[in-house]
Amino acid sequence: MKTVIRDPSAVAILRPVEVMAYLRAKYWCEREAQAGRFSAWVYEADETIEALVPLDSELPDFALRMGDVLHTLAAVEQRSEPQILADLSNPLADVVRIGAGPETEDATLLEKGIRLLDVSRELFLAAACAAIAHQPAHRGQYPAQALEYLQGLRLGHTEPANSLITILSPVPPLLGNSDGDPFERMVTICLFRALEAAHYAAERVAATTSFDAFKHASGVSAELCFALSSLAHDLADPLIITCGWAPARPHTDESVPSRVSFDHGIIAIIEEAGRRLQTYGYEGDEAVSHLSLLLPEDEAVSRLQVRMFGRDAVDSKPVVLDPPCGQGVAK
Repeated sequence: MKTVIRDPSAVAILRPVEVMAYLRAKYWCEREAQAGRFSAWVYEADETIEALVPLDSELPDFALRMGDVLHTLAAVEQRSEPQILADLSNPLADVVRIGAGPETEDATLLEKGIRLLDVSRELFLAAACAAIAHQPAHRGQYPAQALEYLQGLRLGHTEPANSLITILSPVPPLLGNSDGDPFERMVTICLFRALEAAHYAAERVAATTSFDAFKHASGVSAELCFALSSLAHDLADPLIITCGWAPARPHTDESVPSRVSFDHGIIAIIEEAGRRLQTYGYEGDEAVSHLSLLLPEDEAVSRLQVRMFGRDAVDSKPVVLDPPCGQGVAK
């Protein structure tokens, strides 16, 4: 049963301009407007569905009319009213909800909540790194831009309907023509593309027993796999991650999912994929475990002979490297 908001003050804070921006982003069309009074909208997929947005917050029935809009949107989108309200209240942020099915308890223990926050941070960090450059494993080496992005994330209000944690990822508004998505929106897009890619790759593993699909899965890294596994830990139901795109910057690319669900079988495969991705290194599927410098004992060193050891030391071959031009190498 979906939660209904009955407190008028909860919807009275909504601003008409932001509600209309949300409607436009969700494929509604304005049919009629009277300045200072109302703006009438119809749903493109079914023009019999209407929404009347009050434009004057001083009207005595403003909260009641906004409540009607909220109720209509919840019915059309098949989501709870608190979730719709959260999206309308944060027009300049992508709202990412991490939750589970109906069997998962709403109450979260303090220690578990702290762990969820830490793991959510790792999930977004993995997505931010992938938005810059895809690597199978980052191994603690994160770009400054990705770390800076994390500083802007906000924790959203706890919501009912099995939402364990809500993360707000601020994005700048869309003003006029755009030359492309800002980095903040690129991270959210990359996150959900990577979630979908990880799910698909896990399905391929189940069908073929080969983990090759993970090597080429867009945006999927060892860190993202481990974050998903940690988020799903102790959940009775599948892990569900959804996104409400910022109304002030509409997102219309339908190829990017807004909801991805992971059952326990898929999560188990993804966790194993994380362990394997750690061994693939930064490029391709070869990993350099250590370097061996072979230095002559009885003559000046003008060249370095470096032996690179991969996963199979039998295949290692010496590589001769010249020092930088004009420089010698101290013995």
